[in-house]
Amino acid sequence: MVHNELVDFVVEVRHKSDRIIAIKVVVESDFLNVISVDTPQIGLPDNVKKQLCEDLDTINQDVPRSEKLFIVRDFNGHIGVEADGYDTVHKGFNYRRETMEEFLF
Repeated sequence: MVHNELVDFVVEVRHKSDRIIAIKVVVESDFLNVISVDTPQIGLPDNVKKQLCEDLDTINQDVPRSEKLFIVRDFNGHIGVEADGYDTVHKGFNYRRETMEEFLF
């Protein structure tokens, strides 16, 4: 997850679940928090998706507002205003959903 040149600047690693890990890196005087998320695939039970939402919300809230936050990985959704034409691939979801839970269900 971290390039060899940055390993010495990692000050914290938080493993929230099998699907979520977060690291905190110091770059100059800034703290950069990177949360890597591997979202559940279509077909998994709703309770797995709900747990991911809760875990992501928890780890997100733990990052102080004064620090930079990046959430990265595969959210299995369509990016853009319209998701037309991708319903069988992305379930028709796009980035305009109000909550992560809406996105996953």
